[in-house]
Amino acid sequence: MNYVFENTIVTSVIDYLTIIKKYFKSIKKMGWCYRGQSNIQWKLKPKAGRDEYYKQSWAEKFPDIPHYDLNRFNDWKHHAVGYIKNLPEHELEQLALAQHYGLATRLLDWTNNPLVSLYFAVHENFDKDGVVYCYLGHYAITRDNNNFQEIDKVCTYIPRKIFQRLINQQGLFTYHPNPTECLEPERANEIHKNISYNGLNLVKIIIPKEFKENILNELYELGIDESFLFPDLDGVSKMINMQTMMTNK
Repeated sequence: MNYVFENTIVTSVIDYLTIIKKYFKSIKKMGWCYRGQSNIQWKLKPKAGRDEYYKQSWAEKFPDIPHYDLNRFNDWKHHAVGYIKNLPEHELEQLALAQHYGLATRLLDWTNNPLVSLYFAVHENFDKDGVVYCYLGHYAITRDNNNFQEIDKVCTYIPRKIFQRLINQQGLFTYHPNPTECLEPERANEIHKNISYNGLNLVKIIIPKEFKENILNELYELGIDESFLFPDLDGVSKMINMQTMMTNK
């Protein structure tokens, strides 16, 4: 199923926003979310399902241990209580917090802000084409879904704004019951049919590598930089390092 956007070559922020405004409209709070990846060759799957965190041979050796990425999550919770005074009560929020702090989970990061996703598509790997994925989730879950482990379909999850990066990045997640499977396009449901792209719920916009630096500079001019996306000293350091690298080219 071809889900590559082919109508326009993205050479600038204006090109990109023109595409978003024309083809990726929303209805009320139901609509597209976005994810940028700086290497088009990377698969669209959560970290828990990637090769470095999942071994098929391990799964075959221990077939009676289901959801072993959640076992890793349980281990994280055991340690987290010593570092976080007020760990969220709901497990789904705890999973989002673990994702935020870098644990390999079955969540995948998305944003409601198309400019944020564009940044992540162009901020590194300048020798590779980048990509922005646009997604219409069929199903949604909330923090009250404490039985989320029983969900058998990919769902979108909009968490409470429990940390600052989530606020600035306008973040949300997709929850993947089988994190080893790549997210693939499907036919849009009836609710989303009128705002789908060619009837599909997943589209990828390719960002050619030769335009990445130009687009990144334009995003900087718009205030979409590391200090905004990562509102702490780490973000400030990243911003200054990136500006130095860009100036020295």
